[in-house]
Order: sequence, then structure tokens, then C-alpha cells
Amino acid sequence: MATRYPEASEDRSEASGLIRERQAAAPARNAAQYRRAAAYTDKNLKDAKSSDLPVEHSREFDFIINVETAKVRGLTISQHVLLQATEVIG
Repeated sequence: MATRYPEASEDRSEASGLIRERQAAAPARNAAQYRRAAAYTDKNLKDAKSSDLPVEHSREFDFIINVETAKVRGLTISQHVLLQATEVIG
């Protein structure tokens, strides 16, 4: 069964979760995200209509696989999938 954990619960994916994706957390990316948030705030303070503002979403994600959990569940994760992961636990 697939389970999605909230961003703040990283310890769950390390403890028992099988696969997890999260927004990439590179420092340079965070700086760019803060600049975009400031620009949005500026537009809102200048009375911009919400319908005029574009929708922002993440484009980069971390893909984390817990192979210890896979072994416990009797699953085999293919090498192809493991090579795509940004982090492999266990």
C-alpha cells in the first residue's frame, strides 16, 4: 500500500516507509523559492488579483528508497529504480 508522509515526518520514511518523494531541498533552490515568494507578496500588497498570478509548483523532487523496508516486505527493488533514487536508505 502506498503511503505519503507529510514533509515534516522524514523519520518515518527512514524508519519504515518504502518509497518517499519530497521537494528538493538544495540551498540554492530554497533561495530562489524565497525570492519568488517575495515577488508574490509584493504583487499581493500592490492589490494584484489572485487570478492574475501564475500557479507555482515544485519542479525538482528527491526520490528516496528504503531498501531495508523492501527486504522486510519481501520486495526486490530493481537496479534501474535504485539508480534513479536521490537517496537510498539501508
